[in-house]
Amino acid sequence: MRAQSTADIQTTVALSHLGQMAVLAHERLVKAVGPARAMELIQGAVAVLGKRRFDHPQDLFDIAGYLIESGGLVQVVGHSLKVHALLRGAVDF
Repeated sequence: MRAQSTADIQTTVALSHLGQMAVLAHERLVKAVGPARAMELIQGAVAVLGKRRFDHPQDLFDIAGYLIESGGLVQVVGHSLKVHALLRGAVDF
């Protein structure tokens, strides 16, 4: 596992006010699409879902739904996060 850079730590701190599920989604997105695009996607999710804390599995499920609508590689990450959320107790209505 690589050590976190100062920029990674600053981004995590900046996102922490959105909650642990937003941070988790961002970390997964960074691995797939890079830090700049990951931040754009999280900001887009917050704009659509409302500015709130994303601390619960259902919140991760909501973020995943937003990402799935994006298509492409982001859609794949969204599906992965959706499964993760369901395994943590989220409910698919």
